[in-house]
Amino acid sequence: MEVLNTVRSWAAALANVGVSLAALAIVAEVLGLGNMPFMPQGLSVVDNVSSMLAGLGLSLIHISEPTRPY
Repeated sequence: MEVLNTVRSWAAALANVGVSLAALAIVAEVLGLGNMPFMPQGLSVVDNVSSMLAGLGLSLIHISEPTRPY
């Protein structure tokens, strides 16, 4: 059982690193700093996130204002 807990903690740590890198890339792109050194040239993280949300029928407004009363 200890091995399973260790693997689970490693997976969680790797997921946290991935989310942190994605957030860093989004902030850098929004600030106009261009691509991060670890990102492929010409890749737009914001465009990719927008495309994924559009495929789900959502937009960035749905994500940024989820509790806005109508």
